[in-house]
Amino acid sequence: MIVESLAWIGALVSCLLSIPQLIQALHSDRLDGVSATTYLLVLANAVVWAAWAVLAGQYAAGVPALVNGPAAVLILARLHRTRRSAAPGQPSRPSTDELRADVPDPQPCVGSSA
Repeated sequence: MIVESLAWIGALVSCLLSIPQLIQALHSDRLDGVSATTYLLVLANAVVWAAWAVLAGQYAAGVPALVNGPAAVLILARLHRTRRSAAPGQPSRPSTDELRADVPDPQPCVGSSA
C-alpha cells in the first residue's frame, strides 16, 4: 500500500514538471531561452514511459506522460511559431555587439599616460 501510494504521489509531482514552462510559453511571444531539443526529449520520454506503463500494467508510471507529452507538443508548437515569425527579413532583437556600437568609447582618465 505504501509503495503504491508513493508511486501515485511521484506521478502527481512528475505531472507538474512541464506546467510552469507551458504556462510561460502560452502567455509569451518571447521564448528565447527555451530549448527545442529539451522538449523533444521530454516528448520522447513521455512516449516511452506511457508505452512501458501500459505494457507493464504500472499505470502510475505512465500518468506523467499524459501531462508532459501534450505539454511538450504545445511548447514545441509555440517555439516553431515564434521562431518562424522571427524569420530572416523581419526585425529582431539587436545583438550585444550592435548594442555596444551605440555606446561611445570611454574617455581616458585625466592624468593617465595612455
